[in-house]
Amino acid sequence: KKFALSLYFLSPKNYKELKKTIALPSVRSLQLFTQTWNTVPGINEKLFEALKVKLSTLPLIERHCVLCADETSLKSFLFYDILRDEIIGFEDFGDRKTSVPAKSALVIMARSIAGNWKLPVCFCFIETACPATFLKNIIFDIIIKLKNNGALVHAFISDMGSNFIQLSHMLNISVDNSSFVVDGERLVYIFDTPHLLKATRNNLLKYNFQIDNKIASWDHIVEFYKRDSKQWIKAAPALTKSHIEPNNFLRMKVKYAAQIFSNHVAAGMCTQMSSGFLPTEAVGTIDFIDHFDKLFDILNSSNVNNPKEYGKVFVGSDKQMQFLENMLNFFNSIKVINDKNKYVKLKCLDCWQITIKSTIQLWTTLKNFNFPYLRSRRLNQDSLENFFGSVRKQGGNCLNPTPIQFKRAFKKLFSMKLLEHSETRNCANDNDDLLNIIGTSNTTERPQFQNLCLAIHSCAACQNFINDNKAVLDNTTLYCSFRAYENENGDLFGNLNIPTNDFCYYIHKLEEIFVKNFEKNCYKQNIGNYLFQLAQNIAFEPPCPDFPKNFLIKLFLRMHIYYTLSQHNKSCKTITRKNRKLLNILHL
Repeated sequence: KKFALSLYFLSPKNYKELKKTIALPSVRSLQLFTQTWNTVPGINEKLFEALKVKLSTLPLIERHCVLCADETSLKSFLFYDILRDEIIGFEDFGDRKTSVPAKSALVIMARSIAGNWKLPVCFCFIETACPATFLKNIIFDIIIKLKNNGALVHAFISDMGSNFIQLSHMLNISVDNSSFVVDGERLVYIFDTPHLLKATRNNLLKYNFQIDNKIASWDHIVEFYKRDSKQWIKAAPALTKSHIEPNNFLRMKVKYAAQIFSNHVAAGMCTQMSSGFLPTEAVGTIDFIDHFDKLFDILNSSNVNNPKEYGKVFVGSDKQMQFLENMLNFFNSIKVINDKNKYVKLKCLDCWQITIKSTIQLWTTLKNFNFPYLRSRRLNQDSLENFFGSVRKQGGNCLNPTPIQFKRAFKKLFSMKLLEHSETRNCANDNDDLLNIIGTSNTTERPQFQNLCLAIHSCAACQNFINDNKAVLDNTTLYCSFRAYENENGDLFGNLNIPTNDFCYYIHKLEEIFVKNFEKNCYKQNIGNYLFQLAQNIAFEPPCPDFPKNFLIKLFLRMHIYYTLSQHNKSCKTITRKNRKLLNILHL
């Protein structure tokens, strides 16, 4: 069966063809075979033997990996396993067991840097938080075992839990030293970037940040939102009251922090400040948001062709390296001020610096193994958080699995992930990493309408009508200039296509029709057709008889109806149970 596993790992397609002429186990039989292994807390030799077989079939570049660890809550429950004459549910570290019922589980996962494989390699049952001394010992043992079985670990990733902070201190990790040595191999310590972004947002809610002579304050964001939320065309359409006043549950979701630290918000605040609606002191908050937007992009990259300059995969370019060096200086200049006007120290600022230096050091190492680039999104705990979500779903979306449920789910999911096969290798898109991002429709994003119209009909007259190649900076293009990313030519609007004034005016009139008529008629049947007929009354003379006017109107109405309903549904969301477990908050 080990031979059959090797054949399957080499090529699932060829395995299925070979099975027609040779008596080989079915794929389901292989899965059941792996599930018969007795998976227990601690290090399981069978798991590493199976991993060794899988690694032996992979290209060398896909054997380089990172290790991440995290904990999840369990429901205390004791179960008597009659076959093994053992009670499951006590605190169990693998090499020792106590009489204390377990309330949490520690999971350690290995993930390829260049390939698509990711496997949970160890779990332990613990009462609350795993002791740092045990963490150090088991992590070192796993790193050595992975090395002996063909995988080379380059980094360890964790969140900022107190036990992991203590572990980092035991490893002498600091702003001046972001690496440690295991069995002659140097590894870097990386803190989970999404957790760092959430921590930064949470601290901005409580404190002011002084950078040189500028102040970053949450009050400026609130002031911006109050005005922007009342506009027909919003600069930051994704922002809701949940972003501005997040409760304890919403603070656990990454997207609420990422959408605050975004180019949309920074550009919108710049526009309001330039128009006199925000005080000039808000420039400190704008700079703060802009810095973290770019930093999160560079430490969360996955796409070679990302339109955002800092969102491209990490290649150690002069621009990327210079920005990271500037961020290190930026963190050194930050002073955090509490409500008593006293300075306080935040551990997340040090963790950011450690992560930046570790990323630079990791790239230096990977270049020696001929890595063409680094997808920095691989350097977080998303895969582990998704694994926890899969464990809960095995029990019917059980928020708190019991230890026996967790053990069974771990074994099953390990088997499934072991038999996953990447046929595209490193050269193709990393589909398992793609975020399911649904862009919010809003007329602020006018180039979407432009490009879609030109996709239907694209003559020279229509192109000149829709795109203003001679656009100048004025009140109508101010926001676009702030939104634009710098291009190689240093153009005022970067690579953005600026619509002509006539096209903008027409879109504005469509917006006016929608705002005045949708709310009071939304309950009626054929609401879309009703608005479409009203839009036909707008005076509009396209430069070409083939211009897709009706397509544009229908597209505008469809997107706006979706966006309006989406915003309404978000505002209706409430937490019905005050004690709802944080486990239900997905790490997205």
